[in-house]
Amino acid sequence: MYAETDDGLLRTGLVVGGEGQFFLDVQTACVRTSQVEAPATQTRGHSYYGKDVPRPNVVDPFWSSHEPVSAVPAT
Repeated sequence: MYAETDDGLLRTGLVVGGEGQFFLDVQTACVRTSQVEAPATQTRGHSYYGKDVPRPNVVDPFWSSHEPVSAVPAT
């Protein structure tokens, strides 16, 4: 999905990529580049700060199933 204001000063895009990756791009006019400080809190899992985030690799019995979902509720 892409959207743009009539004057072209604001633009946004949302792309769903391979294996469920989402990408959100926002462009604005008159923006200055600024420094972003490192996170002040410790992560509870793997920290990907400054690194590429790997693709999802979790296999779930429901979401990873190749079987069709039954239209009849289980009893």
